[in-house]
Amino acid sequence: MNKIYQLMQWIQQGHLNAKNLPQALEVTHAVASPAQQFIFWQRFLLIGGAFTFISSVIFFFAFNWDDLGRLFKLALVQFLFVLSLAPLLKFNAAHPVGQLALGTAALMLGACLALIGQTYQTGADTYELFLYWAVLLTPWLILSQQVFIAFLVWLLSNLALYLYHWHFSGLFFVFDILATTYTWQALSLNLVFLIVLETYAKFDNKFGLPSLISAIFIYTVFLATDFALYNINLTSFIVWLSILSPSFYFYRYKKLNVLHLSVILLSAIFYLNFYLAVKIFNDYLGAGFISLIFFITCFFAGRYLKNIYQLSNLPKNIVTPNANLVEGRKHD
Repeated sequence: MNKIYQLMQWIQQGHLNAKNLPQALEVTHAVASPAQQFIFWQRFLLIGGAFTFISSVIFFFAFNWDDLGRLFKLALVQFLFVLSLAPLLKFNAAHPVGQLALGTAALMLGACLALIGQTYQTGADTYELFLYWAVLLTPWLILSQQVFIAFLVWLLSNLALYLYHWHFSGLFFVFDILATTYTWQALSLNLVFLIVLETYAKFDNKFGLPSLISAIFIYTVFLATDFALYNINLTSFIVWLSILSPSFYFYRYKKLNVLHLSVILLSAIFYLNFYLAVKIFNDYLGAGFISLIFFITCFFAGRYLKNIYQLSNLPKNIVTPNANLVEGRKHD
């Protein structure tokens, strides 16, 4: 899609004649070839088959739970867990089939842990299930280096931490979530994940990894911003600034990412406006003034991001795919 957009820009700028667009699409491979379409549908059907397999297992147990014996439940889940790993005997973990097999087995592992806890009534809390699940998947992640396993470990770790504080703080944890030690621990956990994934991305930027990095970064900035908003003091400001300042420098000058920069600027806008609203104003006039500041800051932030995008996509940095396709308007 980026190549198509770039070709349309060339046409608007007069670098490419519109009548040569079909040939340009073919030369730049902007449109998927039949082989690429086959690979896409092959992977799509593989993913659909994996989710169908998992859904059928869940439906089977939900419908026949009361009629199944204890040993039969355990034997069946363990058999399905081993069966999901069977494709790895032929395909390695880097192959799409091997990746799906490993991802299915990772989900089946959680089902095994949940079934064991329910069958024997171990008394384990909910957060322990997700914690043990994440710990058991960590060696899988190190060995396979699979994006889905990394996402699952990250998600389970955050769920375990959240449920841990929920268990020991009770219902009021929801209303007091941003004023507890949970925020500090969640910030530290997600910063570690972010740094590890960004470091790994320098050596092997796998498909799907940028999306996972973006998700972790956005969640980290969300935690830092809310911590600063609900704890307006010098400590929270230093924590907030120590997270966003290096992030801004990294995603602006080391690894340009407009999405991450927009999240950082939006966090700064929210912090500034909320601080002014709490410290200075407490009436409708103040709210109107805050709204004005919000729109002005958003305007300048948008202009700044637009300038960055234009500087990173200058025509002089573009090498046209075929000189015979480039015809300026002066030749028309």
